[in-house]
Amino acid sequence: MEGLRNNLPLPLTSFIGREDEIAEITGLLEEPHCRLLTLVGPGGIGKTRLALEVAQGLVNPEMDASTEPLFPNGVYLVALQPVALPDDIITTIASAIGFEFYQARDPKAQLYRYLAKKCLLLILDNFEHLLDAIELIEELLAKAPQVDLLVTSRSALNLVQEWLYHLEGMAYPQDGPIDAPEAFGAVQLFVERARRARHSFSLVEEGKHVIQICQLVDGMPLGIELAAAWLRRLPCDEIAAELQRSLDILESDLHGLPDRHRSMRAVLSHSWSLLSREEREVLMKLSVFRGGFRREAAEYVASATLQNLSTLVDHSMLRLTITGRYEIHELQRQYAAEKLAERPELETAVRNRHCEYFADFMDQPPINLVGKRSKETMQALEADIDNIRLAWNWAVGQTRIRDLHRCIETMYWFSWFRAWPQDVKRAFRQAVGALRVAEPSQERD
Repeated sequence: MEGLRNNLPLPLTSFIGREDEIAEITGLLEEPHCRLLTLVGPGGIGKTRLALEVAQGLVNPEMDASTEPLFPNGVYLVALQPVALPDDIITTIASAIGFEFYQARDPKAQLYRYLAKKCLLLILDNFEHLLDAIELIEELLAKAPQVDLLVTSRSALNLVQEWLYHLEGMAYPQDGPIDAPEAFGAVQLFVERARRARHSFSLVEEGKHVIQICQLVDGMPLGIELAAAWLRRLPCDEIAAELQRSLDILESDLHGLPDRHRSMRAVLSHSWSLLSREEREVLMKLSVFRGGFRREAAEYVASATLQNLSTLVDHSMLRLTITGRYEIHELQRQYAAEKLAERPELETAVRNRHCEYFADFMDQPPINLVGKRSKETMQALEADIDNIRLAWNWAVGQTRIRDLHRCIETMYWFSWFRAWPQDVKRAFRQAVGALRVAEPSQERD
């Protein structure tokens, strides 16, 4: 079957993984009531590339000639990244679909009149800086009833017609022994890009460090590609070590990359610039958490309101899991943590609040530890084990004796419940050693 009309660019690199996401997004576009689908995710997560891969499947479908295409009048990419003003969106759409205005006045009405008779898909790419133009989206959907919109954005449009698809990092191996790391999309992407930089690259030899890199960038495709490009100059273990120290290694001088994707720091800085002052303040404070957090913890530690959290989710700075916990992408967390470190007094205050909250969280009544609620209590503790360890270490370093005392009994029972007695013994020895050398004036109630 001949491909549909389109203006899709030819990909310069191979597309790796995301099979489930492609199937899910295509399925949503087939829904008759889903006319505005927004792929929402942080910068560098692969929204544009995924949208283009979905589009390629629509213009070159694997079907017999008797099957009617989903969008018979074509699929068109509307690149909005260079568009500075909402008023320029109309002319940008017209240029993308090859429509020429036939008179000087009212270009919007002319375009709507043309699109009213068309059944096509417009991919509005990089919409996050044009949120003031959402009324235009509503108008377009009303005036052109057979035109569907696939939008990529770091922020949700918050329209009643909108269907949201939250895009996260590619799958990568978590903790523990991994039999087949090459089965994970993030590892596949790293290996493919690594072999471009060094054709002799072997996952067998470098697997441990490849997994570490994928974990450090939390499966973010841009982070993986920028890290893999460094194989021209550094071995994998040194790339991983540099990543642990700083985000600055995630940049590239390769030709062919969009300017906005040459540096991970530039990507994160742009996302930061889209936030209000209050949202930045909250996100900085939330960067002290590890492994996610619950709403109550965010309220206590970061003075975050439900509105703050919801807005940060809309901006793809947080994600809400099915368990009700919030998570922040590791690279975004590091960037926000750097901002917090620029304000030492605030950082100390926030870390003290974090320590207080989890010391209180650990101060469980004995009945919760060994009674009927013990399983539920232990599951809650395990969900926040990274935060508990962080709070303990802070209490040790700051000689917060009262907070340490409140944690001890629960840590003891939890260690036996999870068969981690050696870890807790080590933590207790660490605390005793620190307190022995602490000056009396340093000890805090």
